[in-house]
Amino acid sequence: MRVVYVRMRIILLVWAMGVVSSQGKQSICADIVFALETSCSVDDETKALAKVFIQDFVTMFDSVKQKNVSNVATQFGLLAYDATPRPVFTFDEALSKQEILQRIETFKMETTGCKTLTHNAINMASDDFFETTLNDRRTPDVLVVLTDGRTQPQKYIQKTTDAIQKLRETVRTIVIELPNKKGRESLPETLEQLNTLAEVEDRFKLDDDSDIEDLATEVFDHLLDRSEFVCPPADPVHSVHPCHEKCQYTPPPPKTAQPGLGRFSRVNVMLDCTYEENCDIQFLKDFAAELDRQPKCKMYYPLKAVAENRLYVIYGCERAGYLEKALMTKDQRFTCQVQPIMDYYDFAISTLGLNVSQEMTDAVMPRASLKCEHLIAVFRELNYPPGKTFEEIMAAWKGHALVAYVIRGTTGAENAEVFHYVGEEREVIFRVWDSPELLDSIIVGANGGNDWVLQKKMTSGLTHRTKLLLHLDCICNPDRDMYA
Repeated sequence: MRVVYVRMRIILLVWAMGVVSSQGKQSICADIVFALETSCSVDDETKALAKVFIQDFVTMFDSVKQKNVSNVATQFGLLAYDATPRPVFTFDEALSKQEILQRIETFKMETTGCKTLTHNAINMASDDFFETTLNDRRTPDVLVVLTDGRTQPQKYIQKTTDAIQKLRETVRTIVIELPNKKGRESLPETLEQLNTLAEVEDRFKLDDDSDIEDLATEVFDHLLDRSEFVCPPADPVHSVHPCHEKCQYTPPPPKTAQPGLGRFSRVNVMLDCTYEENCDIQFLKDFAAELDRQPKCKMYYPLKAVAENRLYVIYGCERAGYLEKALMTKDQRFTCQVQPIMDYYDFAISTLGLNVSQEMTDAVMPRASLKCEHLIAVFRELNYPPGKTFEEIMAAWKGHALVAYVIRGTTGAENAEVFHYVGEEREVIFRVWDSPELLDSIIVGANGGNDWVLQKKMTSGLTHRTKLLLHLDCICNPDRDMYA
């Protein structure tokens, strides 16, 4: 027992001196949770050895994620369980490698109840780690269970089996087999339960004769043998594709059945974000994916301005509080201006009070996904001449909206998303244009602009700014046919 704790102090001393580093191997990228059994069936010396294993294993990683700084990296969590499971540290704490080692060292392995209710630990790993919005869905999930394998009382074995089978549908499990205090680790009923927890090739033995550091290396190498756990190359020039598969995230659907409030919820904004130089596409995708994972919020369009360090994100949340929380958790290397917006359906119905049919509603929605097209964003600013009444302004807007509904509902009409800036005389149009000439003719205005109701009747000035935009998914896959 004394040898174990002396060794742990040596590990921390080396870490504090900055000597601990990775093994010079390829990096592992995964979301890893340790479940450490602390029941009465495992003696204190074995628990101490198990803690050293966890520490040695974490020490080998040079890819530990902290506050979304790393592009693709590893997150660690730890829970302890006996009769009751309890988290020690979770993904949302965003701990550095050094902080993780410190938390492991200071963790007190008290037994809260002698029984071993393994199913409760499995459920906690699923609900409080792997199923949270804080889980990094770009990387695979791994549960490392340090246990003697025995669920007690035995009446809960079926619950354990059900819980682990459900978990293993999406999470890989690795078991570090600990000796049972009463020598029951080799009994058939114990082996049967171990077989349920993990495949034979994913089980490793730890006992008094084990070299813990060698065991940690063996498990690390075991993960490296499986390609899904290997981090993408640091230099994309030498990779098979300029964008590694793991940089993909689950994009929003290209079109939803319900427009307007049914799609964008109550609080809708455009985030106009700038960021520092030399940021690769993975950095931008991390930012967009993190926004998309925030509770009660949805990221719809992440659009990069070509040749600019600028990202426009259309974002919706159920409440202003959820939006505020999402912006507080975003990567601080982005500076974002927040502009409230309404999509064109909401603007026509809620602001202008138009009574439009379902056919007209469908007309103002994009015909197809804007995702992998070269988009032109048109930022249109209006200025009303002095002396116009509110009724005159509203009448002009209604006429403009009705024309837009009718024209865009015809064959060959524009494929665009239009948003109105709330409380301002501005709107933005994300549109696929057939040619630069067509864009220019429409912006300048055919027949001197007489085809546009607002310009003809109401405005003293009309200005446009345009930007070439690309959806983030298309930067990774520039030749991908999104409509095949």
